[in-house]
Amino acid sequence: MNQPLQQLFVQQTKRLWPLLTAIAEQPITTESSRQQLLYYLHTLKGSALGADQHTLAEACHIAESALLVGDFHSYWPELKAYWLPILARPTHALQTADELAQAVQTFFQETAKQIGYPAQLHVDIDELWLSEQDLLWDMLPHLLRNALSHGAQSAAERLAAGKPAVQQVVLRAYVRQASKMSYFLLLADDGAGVAKPVQQATLWQGRGQGVAAVRAALLSRAKQLGCQARLRWRGRPQAGAAVRLSLRP
Repeated sequence: MNQPLQQLFVQQTKRLWPLLTAIAEQPITTESSRQQLLYYLHTLKGSALGADQHTLAEACHIAESALLVGDFHSYWPELKAYWLPILARPTHALQTADELAQAVQTFFQETAKQIGYPAQLHVDIDELWLSEQDLLWDMLPHLLRNALSHGAQSAAERLAAGKPAVQQVVLRAYVRQASKMSYFLLLADDGAGVAKPVQQATLWQGRGQGVAAVRAALLSRAKQLGCQARLRWRGRPQAGAAVRLSLRP
């Protein structure tokens, strides 16, 4: 596994697992608790898939299914057994924007391989995003997988529409500084533009929770910092899709 990607994956697991456990080891009596647990499971599943940890991703997918039918606690001990070895691994925060970009690129190419359509990612990450790398990694796996899975088109379809044979995706994460820093992220692709309805949730196709999980992570961080968050998505058939988000005072 790519070393920067491994660091992001392990540090995310160590950060989210106690939050997940706090919900999972109590009776799940409210819809908000159930939804938050689903977001944590979905986020860990997506990160594990891109980090080539398919057994762990499958465990989260099964747990999601169990949660949705009200049988989560019967699977909880088995889920813990799969994930506890990850919590024992040493980790540290990434130190450079190049490491972040390398992790993102590795995740993207692994995900494109899994989905079965080649794609090219153009990455530009401001060094100042290093201070918010936890938030970045809670959001990016969802956004990148959505761009690839919802935007997927065959080379023949793309050429017929006047596009390059390979899907193009642009990620730009930048920071503006005034009295305080404001964080912005743009992810745009030239794919199908509109997601096809999910016929059946699978490990690879997902459950349509990605954007909701991104919104939850962004709003949670905004609340911690006492700042404002914004998330916008736009897609047009055959013209691609774009997600814009910000975190600012």
